[in-house]
Amino acid sequence: MTTKLLLVGVAVAALVGLLVAQEAAASRGGPKRGPSGLPIEVIKVNGESFDAEVAADARSRTRGLGGRATIGPHEAMIFVHPVSDVLNFWMKDCLTDMDIAFLDRNGKVTAVHTMKKEPPRGADEAMAQYEARLPRYSSELDAIYAFEFAPGTLARLGVKPGQTLPLDHGKLRGYLR
Repeated sequence: MTTKLLLVGVAVAALVGLLVAQEAAASRGGPKRGPSGLPIEVIKVNGESFDAEVAADARSRTRGLGGRATIGPHEAMIFVHPVSDVLNFWMKDCLTDMDIAFLDRNGKVTAVHTMKKEPPRGADEAMAQYEARLPRYSSELDAIYAFEFAPGTLARLGVKPGQTLPLDHGKLRGYLR
């Protein structure tokens, strides 16, 4: 019993320490955090500012905006990939339509899509079956970034393939883990 209490005490102390450290970072002007706990970078797209959560590790890139019912009009998610490649995204566990723009290492848009939410996985549907039926949205060319926005945002802003968006590449690459 003493060992269990000690372990619980250590776990509580670690959690309190983490919360204190996050609060201290926020008070020192540390990165603002989104609903997922990911850091937020403010990005400008054709004159409009967006609070963009940065998904820069395998776990956050896999989760993406899955499970969210809405995306605010000035919210986004940036997926930062470690290598440039043809990227393919799907709408696994996504509850709302969304726009996606793929960008190469220079910030040039390679493809844009409006991704449609798909029917959820059925009770009798194996995960492999569910994943196989989901459409893939391709970057078409090598890309290293993907930006997701509320549906209709890219059309409203006039974002098209071939356009270059200004990015702080060093800062975004610095998030990779």
